[in-house]
Amino acid sequence: MSNKVDQIYVTHCTYGSSAIERRTGENADNVLGYSVRASSLDKRHIRKVYQKVDRSLTYQLYDDTPGDQVTILTALSKKVPRRLIVIPESDGRQLVGQICHR
Repeated sequence: MSNKVDQIYVTHCTYGSSAIERRTGENADNVLGYSVRASSLDKRHIRKVYQKVDRSLTYQLYDDTPGDQVTILTALSKKVPRRLIVIPESDGRQLVGQICHR
């Protein structure tokens, strides 16, 4: 059994900042959406792991969050929920994650 810990950081990306879809030139600034920004995994494994966790990465603020607060709130705000996920087995890996508002 391996004790190695790998990480992936998923956030809003452009094609130029994505670890999976990285492009340069005129396409680098185009918005990709949510994707892996950084990872300790070897590049060929990032996509496979991300596909396993992607469906678990849903998040939403509380229903009564005022619209003008959405862009002001940060992950450190006490008024925003944090979501923890656990995927006990995925291709021999145990996956744990935290999802928060950015």
